Amino acid sequence: MGFLFDRCIQYCRRTVDRYHEVQEEKAMQAVPTAPIDASKFVAYVQERRKKRILFKGEYLMVNRSIDNNKCRCDVGSTMTDRNPYPDTLPYDHNRVILPRIDNDENSHYINASYVNSWLKDKAYVVTQAVRTKPMNAEFWRMVWELGSNCIVMLTKVFDFMRVMCLQYWPQTKFQFREIEVETTEVKTYSHFVIRTFKLTRKTEESIETRIVKHFHFTEWELDSFPYISAFIELRRRVRQFMEKSPVDAPMVVHCRLVHIFSDTV
Repeated sequence: MGFLFDRCIQYCRRTVDRYHEVQEEKAMQAVPTAPIDASKFVAYVQERRKKRILFKGEYLMVNRSIDNNKCRCDVGSTMTDRNPYPDTLPYDHNRVILPRIDNDENSHYINASYVNSWLKDKAYVVTQAVRTKPMNAEFWRMVWELGSNCIVMLTKVFDFMRVMCLQYWPQTKFQFREIEVETTEVKTYSHFVIRTFKLTRKTEESIETRIVKHFHFTEWELDSFPYISAFIELRRRVRQFMEKSPVDAPMVVHCRLVHIFSDTV
């Protein structure tokens, strides 16, 4: 029975994935190629408010038209264990480069990019959701190397039988290679969860501990828009935390992909 149940779940997930792929392809085909007349613009927007997948189709078309020649670091396209979306790669000019680990020539790579704010260069790091165990360890290594003390997660762990992101944090405590992550506090609200992690790295010379806040928005479903008031409240809390923080390091932001929801923060 367990085997049949697992096969049924796998079939359902493949069916759902295929359905979304077909809908996205149809939405991209519906994108107009000619300019939109000003007199028809309001009706054009209203139609897309009713059928939000059409907005996503336009976004996907823009993303598809980006000049990929700027992505000269082709390591990510071959490292499926660390990069499950090989067609979504960081640009060379702003990608995060990790310190190399001995005996791993590709250890510098992670699918993450620096993003500037109006007031500061490299204010944010936008990355993809953790989908594999190797990515889990690399994610925490990146957080440590950046010195970040704030993570903003804009996706659910599951959404309609689809795994959006692994739960990359422990319920209590777990060792991710040289970095130990301990969940010390969890505060649950209507539309988001705020967690506190204690990160510890031990070396032969010393033991270093850091505190990291994790802001998890739990009400942004796939192919939909969030409650604006709830999202603004989360943003207010993140901003309040960052303004009081003495740490001068980029905020780490991620959703399901590298760019889908993270751009809004």
